Amino acid sequence: MKPLEQLKAMLGKTYENEDGEEYSIELQPGLSDEEINALRQRLPGNFIPAEIEELLRFAGGFEFYAMEEGRFDSL
Repeated sequence: MKPLEQLKAMLGKTYENEDGEEYSIELQPGLSDEEINALRQRLPGNFIPAEIEELLRFAGGFEFYAMEEGRFDSL
């Protein structure tokens, strides 16, 4: 399963913490062409695999209970 498919499979689901409070994954906006190109420049060989670029365009990261913000464009 591709990364984007895995992320989409988690959307819309409700999870419960140890106190019985419900929560879900909240996505951050996808990256623009300019942001993806800036990230590409920071990577060895200036290369981002197509399936990762697809993920970055869909969501730049996520917030999830018990975790701090996760960003896909942080190195």
